[in-house]
Amino acid sequence: MILEKVVEKKYPARPHNPGYTPYPEAYWEGSAVDVFRRCVAERPESSPLVDHERSITYRQLNDLSAKLALAILSRMGADDRPIVLLFDKQVEIGIAMLAAAKAGRAYAPLEPSFPLDHLRLILDDLEPALIIPGPSNEALARSLGLPVLTLAEAFAHNTNTAPIELPHLKSSDPLLVIYTSGSTGRPKGVISQHASAILRARQRSREHQISPDERVLFIESANFGRGQGSIWSALLNGYSIFLYDITRVGTSSFAGWCNQQQINHWAATPSTFRSLVGKLGPNDRLETIRIIQLGGEMSRPADFHLFKQHFTDSCNLVIGYGLSEAGGISAVFLRRSDEIPANIMPVGYPYGDRQIFIVDENGNHLPCGEIGEVHAELQGNFNDYLNNEQSSLARYYVDPARPDTTVCRTGDLGWLGEDGCLYLTGRIDNQIKVRGMKVNTNDVAGALAHHPDVANVLVQGEVDARGNTRLVAYLETRSGSADPRVFRAFLEPDLPTHMIPAYFVFLEAIPRSSTGKVDSKKLPDIAGLRPALSTPFVEPVTDLEIALAKIWAEILAIHPIGLNDPFVDLGGDSLSATQVFAEVEKHLGASIPPGVLYSAPTIASLAKKMDGGEVEVKEDTFLLPIRQGSITNPVACFLTPMRGDVMAYSAIINAMDPDYTLYGLNSWLLKFQQLRKTTLPELAAQFIAELKTVSEDGPFVIGGHSFAGRLAYEMSRQLKEAGDVVPFIFMFDSSGPGRTSNSLFIYRPLHFITKMQRLETWRERFEFLWNKVSEWKRYWMRIANMVQVRTGIELPRPAGLPIGTDSMREPYYPVPQNVDILYFRADYDMGKYEDDVARGWTLFSTGRTTTHIIHDNHYEMLKGESGASVGRLLTEAIRALKIN
Repeated sequence: MILEKVVEKKYPARPHNPGYTPYPEAYWEGSAVDVFRRCVAERPESSPLVDHERSITYRQLNDLSAKLALAILSRMGADDRPIVLLFDKQVEIGIAMLAAAKAGRAYAPLEPSFPLDHLRLILDDLEPALIIPGPSNEALARSLGLPVLTLAEAFAHNTNTAPIELPHLKSSDPLLVIYTSGSTGRPKGVISQHASAILRARQRSREHQISPDERVLFIESANFGRGQGSIWSALLNGYSIFLYDITRVGTSSFAGWCNQQQINHWAATPSTFRSLVGKLGPNDRLETIRIIQLGGEMSRPADFHLFKQHFTDSCNLVIGYGLSEAGGISAVFLRRSDEIPANIMPVGYPYGDRQIFIVDENGNHLPCGEIGEVHAELQGNFNDYLNNEQSSLARYYVDPARPDTTVCRTGDLGWLGEDGCLYLTGRIDNQIKVRGMKVNTNDVAGALAHHPDVANVLVQGEVDARGNTRLVAYLETRSGSADPRVFRAFLEPDLPTHMIPAYFVFLEAIPRSSTGKVDSKKLPDIAGLRPALSTPFVEPVTDLEIALAKIWAEILAIHPIGLNDPFVDLGGDSLSATQVFAEVEKHLGASIPPGVLYSAPTIASLAKKMDGGEVEVKEDTFLLPIRQGSITNPVACFLTPMRGDVMAYSAIINAMDPDYTLYGLNSWLLKFQQLRKTTLPELAAQFIAELKTVSEDGPFVIGGHSFAGRLAYEMSRQLKEAGDVVPFIFMFDSSGPGRTSNSLFIYRPLHFITKMQRLETWRERFEFLWNKVSEWKRYWMRIANMVQVRTGIELPRPAGLPIGTDSMREPYYPVPQNVDILYFRADYDMGKYEDDVARGWTLFSTGRTTTHIIHDNHYEMLKGESGASVGRLLTEAIRALKIN
């Protein structure tokens, strides 16, 4: 039966926004590109996209996307296959989206953080012609083995060489392909047409009454359905969308930032909403937001209570429901004064005149109040599956009572209230949503089943004590092993992060009913439980350890927390790490970056870092075991810059093959006064002695960032002189003699003043100044180098110059040696006339120098996707050695 519309609804209609005026019907005609051009004509200097570094106007976006579109057509010709976009959360993704659309090519936005094997699985299905990466993802794009068109290449493209015209587009043309987790173990691509993007943008502006002068906040990835829908809605409606990167700026200033930026509208997944709003103080308010929209996963009554506590009376909480295949289905607007059921959240009333049915196993329509599968009538053209007609037939059908109507089987279980409001209770299959992303639990179970020690496995979603859906793997092992790290490491190369279980529960036997089916009621409840770990439970003892354990227990909703329990094995992730250190700063007054959990992953090691007085620190020990893998040769070791910490390499190390054993040599243990009395060769010898405690014979692969690359060069020389094998060294933007980062050299006066202030006596300051004067040739060399790479003008350069090591006793003169160098160069300040991208090292090494350009600056190249690309390339180089 079709539910008759009920006049009186329990929850109110959308609020009225006096600043909202709907666009005329003619505005929405044609393709998404046609609508965008009308928006450009009306608001050329408005900014639809804003990230933490920059914003872009409609006029700029229109011009740059047209230039990129012409470059696409020039490269692809008549090839009409799809294009892949590899972008982080940055304004450039809008340029690429529009360019692909203008070129008449469907595009697939893919998440750069996915493992290579997962990306290749998608590429095999998509069969794209071209990859367009963001600046930080170019190395990743090239590793996928397909043609690559970078933004720099496209914008340098000469459009006058051939008369290329942009194609005429229709609303029925394919626009993009969104990949979801497939029920067969393979990702499935959902094709969306221009008409779908227009419908969603029009629907959002109408239902939420968003005016062109409003500001919308978006936090999740832009490479999934919600992110793409949010960006297209901004591009076609004229308002601004602010791309907030929580991994870069943290959570502590979130509320103040929103109020300062005067954010009006926020779209988020419930888990992100909880993590941010749940940490606000009791009196903190998000004053300027008038609509907070939650979707992408099931909301819970606790979300409504957070809304009532931290938002104003003028704000509405919108609970939305939709699918990639069907677009937006329903929504409900809640005010702070509304009452909701105690144990379930409404997901609202159908958009427009769309009908919703509840259907039983036999396809019969159910009356109000009875639970069944939710079927939703589609509006306009539905989103078909790519290369998967069988899935399309299984998802969609024609309503027998109305042959002109297509209906979507959502796969969700729910029921309808008497007033027509929809409530969801779960999934009919094994597909759940974790952090807003679809996961098929059978896919994860199938991956775990390939481990030789797994006798039986069940994976399902469970709600933890904080109300978030977490993946739980219940395992029967043949050996009786109960080490979650073994199975997590087994999955990491093949599955994205959100598909790796947060909990591994080890059972003698998975409980089953008399019919042989899994008896879910007898499975252990994970809420508040400490996972089964390979480390025995040790009670925290000191005041600092107890305080840290209390914070961890509150954030992770686990009790008790052992002194040696690894953070990741307890279910911690990057989001909860950010929350932990917000609480550490709040209650303990220590401002520590979340990345410290990489090198201090337990309460014991974290307390040791924070308070050396509680645990004895062996000051002459620099060696840090980073990862113990099954492969111990070569001995791979990361060196740190002056007084640096190995945790700076977290993004690189996390992207490397987990089978490789890795070490670090931390120079942060050296006090500044100790460095002043040491030479670089002496420090190299000290580090070699530490390294020899791991392996007397090697072979050794060593390297690091900036100064650490120079240290690696000297360590290589000393190791080779002693008869040891060094297959290669690696350098991250390390400068050779007379070279320096051109942008860093500009800030030398500031570094000079800072170092002068560190010195305690006038004698030390005089010696420091005298050293500077005596090194005038080296500074002249740097000036000459900077002039040459910027202008091409050659200034005379003195020969035989040392490398400056301002914080050490004397300069370092590198000696030529036969060693291969794997050099990673940040291109942020590369000059037009650069003569050696390896910053002068080819003049000293007689071995092979392999250079990889990383599209980032001197510091950021170690972080995020830039760091991950470095890690992948470093892994490939070590693997190519074929050392057993």
